[in-house]
Amino acid sequence: MRSIVASAALAFAALASTVSAGSFSESDAKSMVYLAGAAYCDASALRSWSCGQACNGPLSVVPGTITVVQNSSMDLQAYVGQLSDGRAIVSFRGTQPSKLADWIDDLKSAFHTDWQGPGCPGCRMADGFYKSYLALAPAVKVALNGIGAGTVVITGHSLGAGMAGIAMLDLHTSGFNLASTHYTFGHPRDGDNTYASTFNSVLGSSRLFRVVHYKDIVPHLPFEWMGFHHSPREVWFNEAQTSYQVCDGTGEDPNCSDSLTIAASISDHLDYLNLPISNMC
Repeated sequence: MRSIVASAALAFAALASTVSAGSFSESDAKSMVYLAGAAYCDASALRSWSCGQACNGPLSVVPGTITVVQNSSMDLQAYVGQLSDGRAIVSFRGTQPSKLADWIDDLKSAFHTDWQGPGCPGCRMADGFYKSYLALAPAVKVALNGIGAGTVVITGHSLGAGMAGIAMLDLHTSGFNLASTHYTFGHPRDGDNTYASTFNSVLGSSRLFRVVHYKDIVPHLPFEWMGFHHSPREVWFNEAQTSYQVCDGTGEDPNCSDSLTIAASISDHLDYLNLPISNMC
């Protein structure tokens, strides 16, 4: 039987604007691995939803509703569409596997930039993740409005997970109706403690589940000592991905992946719920 560790609430109270949250579901997380993996696929295959293994998960995206959003100069991609269950999906692509080692090195020297506009006053963000999201955000919002998005679910892996977390707060601030639960995979630290606290206050500590595969290196970057802090809530899987812990609401549970003295696995970063998340096209 899978062990689930009871979670503890953060010390500060949620604001009145807090939206309803859900609970972790392994089957829902597995569905989202496919949708996150699809963001790595070619635009033409995405538009027709014929992208191989990634397009054969429990949830499909309705062809004819899919917009692929790209920024070629920054090598970024996301897609927006309507799921077979009626919700809208936004999925952000992570760093291409061929560039992953260099990107991980860059994360070790990441620096902060200010949050722009409403939603997170005083927040300091990881520069690369935030600027990447800003490069895609206008077109993502246009695409969501174009399909008449009702409830929006957001996912991503690696860099895409960092953008997904930022998107949750920004799209909520922009008036979009977010789903009760969202899943990301191999999520790096994307902002400072003010950002993590604001995220929790506005969205709650059980709205986003950051799935971490055992010794995946990326969730440990950029380093906490550099002023970065995870938003809640981590779900930490063992190496074989046969059991997991739902971690506490602080974002930095010392009994989860933060308990590891050394966590430097790239192979764990590329394998989520026993699927090759960046190589499923």
